[in-house]
Amino acid sequence: MKRKRFLLPLAFLLVFVLLLPLYGCGGGEKEEEPQENSEREELTIDEFFAKAEGIEGYSFDYVVTEGKTGSSIEGKMWIQGMKQRIEMEIEGGKFIQIADYEAKKAYSYMPEQKTAFEIDLTELQAPETPTDYVENTDTTGSEFLGTEEIDGIECYKFSVVPKDENASAIYWLHGEYGMPVKIEMTVEDTVSATEFKNFEVGAISEDMFTLPSDVQVQSISEMMQNLPAAP
Repeated sequence: MKRKRFLLPLAFLLVFVLLLPLYGCGGGEKEEEPQENSEREELTIDEFFAKAEGIEGYSFDYVVTEGKTGSSIEGKMWIQGMKQRIEMEIEGGKFIQIADYEAKKAYSYMPEQKTAFEIDLTELQAPETPTDYVENTDTTGSEFLGTEEIDGIECYKFSVVPKDENASAIYWLHGEYGMPVKIEMTVEDTVSATEFKNFEVGAISEDMFTLPSDVQVQSISEMMQNLPAAP
């Protein structure tokens, strides 16, 4: 009966002795999992553009710099669906342009003069928006170049092949929204840049796309017709 008392401890001791070499050789450690593909291989420009396509309302500041002369224009823009508002400073004061592409109406408006002109959409002059770049860029052959911080925003950098064989382009895309933050276009060694800053995403009030009630609206075409004939 006394021998039976030692059978269980001896069995455990035997198992321990047999397993000891395995622990000494690292047999108890987990095998390393294979590393996933690097971020550089996984990211595509289309993934970021897919984020941007879901944004209906947003605002931003823009700066467009022409490469040959170094001259630039800047302003602020609000977009809600097919409606657009641009504000910029000119010599005569603040200039506002409002366009409704669905209603096919556009206005040029100077608040200080409380006068607005209704203009044809074909005569509308406006810089390309982030949405324009998202919708019109051919992403074939684009390549991920890494990440870079611009104005405190983590951006994902891509090379893009324009239709012009003598041109090349680099896009910096907003890490959260997928919109272009900066675009550099090089044509025959001349670099032009478009920058979009201070993004705010969210629905824009309808008031931003409506002229004040006390503003006198004139039609440029009618005004031209009422001008006296040249002698």
